Amino acid sequence: MSKHSPRRKLFALIVSILTVGTALAYLYYGDELAKAFRELASIHYSSIASVYNDAVDEGELEVHIIDVGQGDSTLIRSADGNILIDAGTNASEAVLKAHLDACGVKAIDYLICTHPHEDHIGGADMIIDNYNVKNVLITDLRSSDSSFTALLDRIVKSDTFAAIPNTGDVYTLGDISFTVLGPLDTYEDENDMSLIIRLTFGDTTFLFTGDAGYPAERDLIERYSVDELNCDFYKIAHHGSNTSSSKELLELITPEIAAVSAGKDNEYGHPRGEVLIRLAEAGCATVLRTDTMGTVIVKSDGKVLTEGARQTQ
Repeated sequence: MSKHSPRRKLFALIVSILTVGTALAYLYYGDELAKAFRELASIHYSSIASVYNDAVDEGELEVHIIDVGQGDSTLIRSADGNILIDAGTNASEAVLKAHLDACGVKAIDYLICTHPHEDHIGGADMIIDNYNVKNVLITDLRSSDSSFTALLDRIVKSDTFAAIPNTGDVYTLGDISFTVLGPLDTYEDENDMSLIIRLTFGDTTFLFTGDAGYPAERDLIERYSVDELNCDFYKIAHHGSNTSSSKELLELITPEIAAVSAGKDNEYGHPRGEVLIRLAEAGCATVLRTDTMGTVIVKSDGKVLTEGARQTQ
């Protein structure tokens, strides 16, 4: 685990201030001032974040839980290409773009939008505008939210292939394989309509459930066997909300490492203490948190997981 200089800590503080400033500027003064804040954040991020710029070696996988505040965005990197699961908030676009640029990302083989809420797809239109996005996977759920409208607009205007995957569909990217496990039903709560992805790389497994809550988790448990659900890494659902990550699911999947994306000092109290306790009781040895650690990285060599360099706040 690498240690970081006071300069990086100062950088993280600057980015946090600018990200909050972007949100407030957009709320009270409109997009022009917000755009200025986004550009400032991008400049500061790009100038210091070059620690991520090393290419991923053959036979290795990196999972970046990017600090996009109270939102979600996960970059999966390998020598064969890139997968982006969700794209943060509108206010975090500059931070997200700067992180991808610092990683040397030019193309995204799969952009997976788990569900059409702004905190997960706010930056999706920016991603399509700035990167060679080859495939977009979206859930079978429609929304009048402006972020979703912007995403659909970019898909239509670009050469990007978009699809609503079926449960059980399998996709590959070199040595990476991922299966769509859900949603398994039509749910009243839009969060339960999240795409649920189980990814494998060698002998290591990763589970991403978007914002899916207890109803969706119960259906997963009923539908799939232990071997089809268990994972080495679990992306904690719904920013660590107590409406997700049930005891029953965690005792079934038994992750070694879990990670949560939540905003620092967020108003929801995410991640909730009850969830952290349940993870510990299920035997999860390590919980990584963007609200206290900044961007965190988990690496796989196909056999074991290790924690990578992190952008300490």
